[in-house]
Amino acid sequence: MAKQHLKQIRRLTQALMISGLLNVAFGGLLVYWMYLEVPPTPYCVLKPTERLQGHTPLAAHHSISEVVKHFKTLSYPQLVTKLSSDQHVEDGYSERNLALAALVTFHHFDLRSALSGYSQPSQHRTLVYDDPADRAPHEIVIYPGLSFQQYQAIIHYADTEKWPFTAQGLFSLIKKEKEVDPSLCDTFFQTPEFLSVELLFSRLNVTVGRHELLKMLSEGDWDQLSAFTEQQRAAQDLSQNRRRRFVLDYLKKGSVAAAEVLIKTDRDFALRQVDDRQVLALLGSEEVSSQEEVLPLPEQEKLYVVQKGDSLWKIAHRFEVTILALKEYNHLQSDTLRPNMTLKIPY
Repeated sequence: MAKQHLKQIRRLTQALMISGLLNVAFGGLLVYWMYLEVPPTPYCVLKPTERLQGHTPLAAHHSISEVVKHFKTLSYPQLVTKLSSDQHVEDGYSERNLALAALVTFHHFDLRSALSGYSQPSQHRTLVYDDPADRAPHEIVIYPGLSFQQYQAIIHYADTEKWPFTAQGLFSLIKKEKEVDPSLCDTFFQTPEFLSVELLFSRLNVTVGRHELLKMLSEGDWDQLSAFTEQQRAAQDLSQNRRRRFVLDYLKKGSVAAAEVLIKTDRDFALRQVDDRQVLALLGSEEVSSQEEVLPLPEQEKLYVVQKGDSLWKIAHRFEVTILALKEYNHLQSDTLRPNMTLKIPY
C-alpha cells in the first residue's frame, strides 16, 4: 500500500510540474504577442519649413460662414475634391458637408440623380450667412445625414457624368456658352422643363424644331421657364391661346427667335403683334430697305410704298400717326393693304 501511495504522489508531482511548465510557456507567448502589437512610441523631428509648406486646413480655424464664402469662389472640380474631406468645421459639420452644399447651391449639382439607387437625403438644414460683397444674407442648404457610401456614390457621379447638373444648371450653361456642345443640348432636351414646352407646340400643323425652341428659351430667363413648367404641371393647358401667350412673353423680353416661331406657327396673329424692329429682323432689314420707297413732297407729306406683310398698325406706328388719320388721309374704306400700293403719310 505504501508503494502505491508513493507512485501516485510521484505521478501527481510530475503532472503539476508539466502543468506549471505549460503555464509558463503560454504566459511567455502572451507577453511576446502583446509586445508585438504595441505601436512604436511616436516621435517628431523639429525642423524649419518653407512658407508655402506651412498651410493648415481651411476648416481648422474658420467658421462655417467663412468656409462657405471660400467655397463659393471654388470651381466645380475643386469642390468635388473637397467631398473626400471629413475635416471638422463646427456644429458637427465637416468640409465635405459644406462642399456638397456649395455644389448644389452655386453649381446646380443634381444630387437626386447622383443618389439614384440610394435613399434620398432624409434631412436638410438651411444655413444663413452674410456675404460682404452683396451686403445681404444668403441661404445654403446642408445635407448632414449622408453616409460614407452615399458620398462615394456622389463622387463617382460627379467624376463620371459629363453633365451632372439640374435643369437650371444646364440652362445656365447653354445661356453662357457661345458654342453649345450638342450633348449638352441633348441632355437639356430630356428635362421636364423643355419637354413641357415641346408638348405645347406638338399639336401644330407645322413642325417647330427642338433647336428653334431652345434658341427662343435661351433668349429668356430661367424663372420664366420654371414658372411656365409649374403652371403646365397644374393646368396642362395646350390651347392656342396658351401657346400665343407663351411666345408673346418671350417677345416682350426682346426675343427675335420668338418672333420667328410666331411667324411660323401663327402668321396672321404675328402680323398684328410683332413690331417693326422684329419684322425687319425677320424679313431682312437690308432687303426691305432696298425695296421700300419713301419720297418727300413739297407740302411736308410723304409717300410710302406698301411692302409684303405691312399693316395699317405697323405703318402708323412707324411714322407716329394714328390709324384713323392714315385711313382718312388716303380715303381707305377698309384695313386691307396690297403690296406696292402707295400711301400718303400725313405730316
